[in-house]
Amino acid sequence: MLGLLLLAFSNANIFLLPSTNSINPRATLKSCCVILGARPLAGRQNIADFGINFLGFHHLYINIFERSSQFALIEGGYVGENMPYNTISWALEKQNDWEHQGYQWLLNSNRCQELISCLRKKTYIYNRAHVSYHFLYGPNSNSFIWWVLNACGIDIKPQYRHFPFTGIDYFQRHKAWESNFPLLANLSIQ
Repeated sequence: MLGLLLLAFSNANIFLLPSTNSINPRATLKSCCVILGARPLAGRQNIADFGINFLGFHHLYINIFERSSQFALIEGGYVGENMPYNTISWALEKQNDWEHQGYQWLLNSNRCQELISCLRKKTYIYNRAHVSYHFLYGPNSNSFIWWVLNACGIDIKPQYRHFPFTGIDYFQRHKAWESNFPLLANLSIQ
């Protein structure tokens, strides 16, 4: 329940969905929707992963559902094996994939198709911007989720600086990020 208290939303009606390990989008959803989710990090590669897992940090993701044969998972990560340093971010739409773990919030929007189109376009652009990656401070996968939702008109605000969504506030904390990632800055984040 901790994660429920740590995000604030505006510009959308938000509903908490029951999170179970058996959500099948084709069986439970009937109309277009966008779902923001947060699952515990699952890394087991090094001591940093152990510490992050122990502290309860979460990875943000987006599920999109248009119809029973068209759904996808949007999330970010890092390229390479030298994490946490000297890596770049990736952001992908994974067709016919669906994350069911952790907390999930339904981003109820009367412009669902428009929102999904925007999320796809911005994800594609972010992936090609070669944004650097830092697992703890950002930019990282949570920074990407914040950026893509805000770029598409869904305003999410972390209640605390990092916990449990490490890096979510990267683009808010670093006002000079526009000079480092001009491709993203030109997309007029709202």
